[in-house]
Amino acid sequence: MLSFSNAYDEDGFVIEMMKELLLWILSTQNSICFYTEPIFQHNNFLKPQIMKNYSKAFIIVTSALGVLSCSNDDSNSNNDSYLLDYVVYQEEEYFMEYYPNNSVKKFKIIDQWAAFTYENNRIISITKTDVETNMPSVTTFEHNANGKISAFENDGLTVEVAYDEATTSYSYTVLPYTFTFKITASGDVERVTRFHNETEQTVFWGYVYDTQNKGAMVNSNAVTIYLYLIQPNSLDVLLPFTKMPIQTVYNGDANFSCENTFNSLGYIETISVFGNDLTFHYKK
Repeated sequence: MLSFSNAYDEDGFVIEMMKELLLWILSTQNSICFYTEPIFQHNNFLKPQIMKNYSKAFIIVTSALGVLSCSNDDSNSNNDSYLLDYVVYQEEEYFMEYYPNNSVKKFKIIDQWAAFTYENNRIISITKTDVETNMPSVTTFEHNANGKISAFENDGLTVEVAYDEATTSYSYTVLPYTFTFKITASGDVERVTRFHNETEQTVFWGYVYDTQNKGAMVNSNAVTIYLYLIQPNSLDVLLPFTKMPIQTVYNGDANFSCENTFNSLGYIETISVFGNDLTFHYKK
């Protein structure tokens, strides 16, 4: 952080110039063109000390501008925009569609199409259409003031959803089961717990993610928690659509490692687990 405390002199001039110039820099850093003439065009009216202070302020702020410029260059050079184009599974291609802001619009999951609608950048409905029967099934979602899912409705059944901030987990009950879904900071599903309220039997399964590489959906929005809420027992809705690559799948005490390959930019190219072999293709 820049400090103004050592830049003050008897005219109080440098600090004011730095404030004004830095505010201007921060407000226009995406399209800066630095002109010196307007600053000094009235230099005949400036006493020598103030001219010296102008120069001092200009040098200091120009140095700060250089730091900002380098920082922006670095971020742009690392900012790729690859989107998942399609997934190959069992020799069939499953294509993705996106809205202009890169949020998911539509994709195919095995024998169903899933289409997404949004409001305030939140998913408010998913329409799943059977490929063979062409019969749609619409699930709508509600969110609380913090943007967390608070309920979903399908075929006349409304399910209340609770979110626990401390454990970053969603939960709901549809008797006889209570489901709990722990999610990662990026929105991927990390662990699913199914509790039978009558027998008190607990079953859980979960996923360990590779934090060093990129999942197929890293440049789009998180959709797996929405899909898992309405279809909690299917790995099909998770494998292709995570922001981070799945590294390990576990169920009870058993761990199953995924065989993954990545391209030169760290994007997942192939994943193989439980006999599911998927290949990912991207577009810019």
